[in-house]
Amino acid sequence: IGRVADSAGGKTKSMTTATTSVSPPRRVRGLDSLRFFAALWVVFAHVAWLPIMVNLDRAEPFERALRGLWGNLFCGVAGVMVFFVISGFCIHYPQVIGKPFHLLPFYTLRFLRIGIPLAAAVGICWVIGYNIRGFSNAILWSLYAELIYYALYPLVLVAIRTIGWKWLLTIAWAGAAFVILQNPSAGDYHVNTVRLTWLLGLRCWLMGCRLAEQVAKEMSLPEADRPTAVNVWPLRGVAWGTSSLANFLRFHSPLGYPWTLNFFAIFAKFWIHQEIRRYAVRPPKRLFEWAGSWSYSIYLVHMPISAVLMKLIGPDPEFYAVAGYALLPLVLLGSYLFFLVVEKPGHWVAREASRAVGRAIGVSF
Repeated sequence: IGRVADSAGGKTKSMTTATTSVSPPRRVRGLDSLRFFAALWVVFAHVAWLPIMVNLDRAEPFERALRGLWGNLFCGVAGVMVFFVISGFCIHYPQVIGKPFHLLPFYTLRFLRIGIPLAAAVGICWVIGYNIRGFSNAILWSLYAELIYYALYPLVLVAIRTIGWKWLLTIAWAGAAFVILQNPSAGDYHVNTVRLTWLLGLRCWLMGCRLAEQVAKEMSLPEADRPTAVNVWPLRGVAWGTSSLANFLRFHSPLGYPWTLNFFAIFAKFWIHQEIRRYAVRPPKRLFEWAGSWSYSIYLVHMPISAVLMKLIGPDPEFYAVAGYALLPLVLLGSYLFFLVVEKPGHWVAREASRAVGRAIGVSF
């Protein structure tokens, strides 16, 4: 089935025994559902939360408080932390369950899969006159970080086998601390630009890789011996509440996202682990798994789509209070069309290119 790194020191040990082990599934259920809700989390934070409070008077203390509470319900960057953990999981899990790792096909697949839709989205922004700098600050910074993580992944595999998880995660913590101390008063997670933001989020991504090993080890046990999930509904509430608190602290205290969201990611890893355990015995809703399959498109183009729609709706608060309710379904529809036209064909191109590179260097998958 493969080999996983021992958490104590990086030594490898087999996940199989002659009598009790089973093969972990090639695909872990529920991750697409989590991606979909993380994407909605970001959309609600950026553009399409219901305009219930739009007509409240900022001059009235009570109404101003209601607007503030409503505005802090969703922290989009916390959704990005969830994406980082899931991304690390999805990148590492195939190798954990025994899929051979080939560097050039891996790079080809991953860079094209993320790069083709990204290039198309930037092109759309250019055509509609959407602010590219604002798009980078809101969305692209996290995708640049992802590309760096993909580039570093071969070194991560070497580090797991040599120095082990304890030291690898300690180094990542030290890197995050270094970034935070460069600008302790920073409010936004990406304020240090891509040059350092990837280092700030590296431990979050590595925790997803570590989770992949833990889940694969559990899935190799007979079903009766696998740990059961705790009740996930309270965990979902805590995830929402703590992310909202991080949002409040970002705008109403000296503690910005760099201080709070890496700790949120620690909880997110635990929460996602429990979700995976739950979905192993209770399959997720097909609707949410389907929607999660195009969640990258939702994340990538919800802002330029909403910018066009907002121009059509207009600035009139009275009109927006009614028309704003159509924003979310229209954003989702536009994102799905982008998936059909750009992301899905891009997946095919990435797979075929990766296979072609594999054939060229004499490996098969």
